[in-house]
Amino acid sequence: MENEIEGIKNYSIAVKEKGEDIIFLRKIVEGGTDESYGIHVAKLAGVPAPIVKRANEILKTLERKSSIVNKNGKKNNTNHQEGQLDMYNYKLAELAHEIDKINLNELTPIEALNTLVKLKETVS
Repeated sequence: MENEIEGIKNYSIAVKEKGEDIIFLRKIVEGGTDESYGIHVAKLAGVPAPIVKRANEILKTLERKSSIVNKNGKKNNTNHQEGQLDMYNYKLAELAHEIDKINLNELTPIEALNTLVKLKETVS
């Protein structure tokens, strides 16, 4: 194992995935995981459904944005752990989510201009 520190071991909880549902098996296994289950834990903890739904939307936007960046050959920032996002990428993902919600076929020219101004203000 690379970057192993003497006396420290990595463990995770075993899970079983069923579609979008996660079942925590109550079994600790050696090694890490390539998934994050924070949203699932929040749901189990009783976080209100609209918040869980919004968290999933943000996650999907971030994943979509990340895959677009990786397809364009842009290097990941080596100062961040893999899978970690900085605030700039989060802001871009939020912007991408807002753009996804716009129906360009229904905007008047002035609405399109106003929308563009709003989006620009969000980035600034």
